[in-house]
Amino acid sequence: MESVKRFIAAKLKLKANEPKSAVAKRQERKFPGFSFTDGKEPKRRIAPKAIDRLKERMRGITHRSRGRSMEPAMAELVRRGASREEPARIAGTRSGPWRVSQSPALHRALSNAYLTWFGLPSLIEGRNA
Repeated sequence: MESVKRFIAAKLKLKANEPKSAVAKRQERKFPGFSFTDGKEPKRRIAPKAIDRLKERMRGITHRSRGRSMEPAMAELVRRGASREEPARIAGTRSGPWRVSQSPALHRALSNAYLTWFGLPSLIEGRNA
């Protein structure tokens, strides 16, 4: 720890925050918003708490009862590449929202690139199981 503090002070011209600083294995330390996997090649992964916070925020933003009429939603899907029948079939299904989210029509109309363009973070990238 002393050599790390000397390096930070001498080379980087920074002052170490001693209560937050430690020398330990990566599995023993917590980092804000991410952690590391075990194994030969450690990989960074998003912390489970950060993913849960993001999902909760997304549920609030995309709540099903926002009072939006069906016509504009169907028109947006048709403009994005779905056929005229697909939005009606999706809207009339008895499947729940999670099952409907896996439909090919929604994947075509609301691609990952389109959602990234809106500034929405990916829940798949950077996540290691």
